[in-house]
Amino acid sequence: MITGIVAEIYLIGTIHNDLNGPRRLRNALYAEQPAILTLEATQIFIDNEEKRVPNLVTDTLIRNKAAEQIISYFREKESISSYEYKISKEYAQEKGIPLHLIDDAESDIHRSKEGAAINLEEKIKELEGVIPILNILPIIVETLRNEDLSRTNNLYKMVKIALGNKYEKIFSHGFLEPGRHVFGKRDETMAKRLKELAAENKDAKIVHVGGLAHLLDDEKGETLYSRLKEELNPIRNALIDYDFEEVFPELR
Repeated sequence: MITGIVAEIYLIGTIHNDLNGPRRLRNALYAEQPAILTLEATQIFIDNEEKRVPNLVTDTLIRNKAAEQIISYFREKESISSYEYKISKEYAQEKGIPLHLIDDAESDIHRSKEGAAINLEEKIKELEGVIPILNILPIIVETLRNEDLSRTNNLYKMVKIALGNKYEKIFSHGFLEPGRHVFGKRDETMAKRLKELAAENKDAKIVHVGGLAHLLDDEKGETLYSRLKEELNPIRNALIDYDFEEVFPELR
């Protein structure tokens, strides 16, 4: 149990495939100015991401003479891969602050094995098969992108309405239950590490960047927020809260 002065904790909830994620997260970090930054990630995850073949999808599209509109859309999607880590690392290095990867390593080993089972060759063949269709109707790509943006923004807004609402736990039950396996040990590990950092740095502002669902108050007490609220009372913000176009002086 943490007593006395406690660190100021901010939980920033992201959607991992948010096309506006890099800009929004950069805005968030410059707006909040953390002294310590933590991330829902492990070194295993980062190492696996760095082993991935870069531009695999866009190279396939170019090789198969896909329309430029199609290539542009998939290039944009590839560019946001692991944006939470890339932007957090960039900010931490520029400001000279620590970046802690606090997710559960054992859970990531399991997820890495699941990811390894995906047959990339089959995925590439599937993509090659739809390129002729996309080339005939390139407007489909614009529709897909607009749907991506709309779906992401609506999800942020839905969760934002739930945060702090008296019906939050009822909402959380339906929202979290299909992916209940995602929580448990991972959130327990992240909460433990944040509590340790808060105890060690009682006058610091700590910002944690992680998936939006981990911010919800859970009737089973398994989410990150549920494990922190009594001791640390963290402030919860969705990444869309930082959806503004201003360029901070440090970025000019």
